[in-house]
Amino acid sequence: MTTNAGLGTACLMLLALAGCASAPYGGVPVEDRSVHRGEPAPRPAPVEEASGATTAPAGEWTVTPARPLPPGQPAGSPDYSAPATARPSPYPDARPEAAPAGPASPAVVALLETAREQQNADRLAEAAASLERAVRIEPRNARVWYELATVRFRQGQLQQAEQLARKSDALAGPDNTLRARNWRLIALVRMKLGDNAGAVSARRQAEELEVR
Repeated sequence: MTTNAGLGTACLMLLALAGCASAPYGGVPVEDRSVHRGEPAPRPAPVEEASGATTAPAGEWTVTPARPLPPGQPAGSPDYSAPATARPSPYPDARPEAAPAGPASPAVVALLETAREQQNADRLAEAAASLERAVRIEPRNARVWYELATVRFRQGQLQQAEQLARKSDALAGPDNTLRARNWRLIALVRMKLGDNAGAVSARRQAEELEVR
């Protein structure tokens, strides 16, 4: 009985010595609680430049404040309150210029008066030459083209007379009186050429212009 008790005591002493030998030198480790777990490291303060602008530290994202929408405009819709920049059209304005209601220069006025005197004297070639000079001065004057068309009609140049009357009609713009005269002249040309249906159509066009 005494022998067994001695053996148990010896075993406990050996286990105690083994535990002391396995422990590391340097003492018991101490936990550092200077930085709490789960808390981010302190961030550097923003740097203010000389111009007054504040620069965010490196590695951080900067967010620009959104422009407030106008009252009543739903979120996510385009902002139409900002003025839009007009883009120039790649195509030029193709609308014809309005013809002058009458001669715009004293030279053309003088040439028209001379041409009428020449017509009254049956000097049609001279009248045509005067009107051609007026056309070169004011090529978009519808009245000059009409006067030249009447001279060509009297000269028997019927097809050219219709072409000149159509030119005058294209330049006459809102001058319906002058346009009606052109279509009545065209009707006379077509009657001379035996185109009765065309003459009726041209006369109807003149009548429609006269009632406008």
